[in-house]
Amino acid sequence: MYIDSCIAENVIEHFTELKVPILCMHDSFIVPYDYGMELRAIMVKAGAKQTRRYMFTEKDGVGRDEWFSEY
Repeated sequence: MYIDSCIAENVIEHFTELKVPILCMHDSFIVPYDYGMELRAIMVKAGAKQTRRYMFTEKDGVGRDEWFSEY
């Protein structure tokens, strides 16, 4: 749990420094739509920093960005 909180802290600090609103909900984050891909990248970077291993994100379902990409 401590490592999880350190990863979350890194993600929150990144977006706070950019003055981008971020909301944490359990093991998820909510940021403005335009920052979705950056959030994924920062989560991977923060995870790697804390665990010293590459951590990639796999997600179940489709995000809003993928819903509209076909049109």
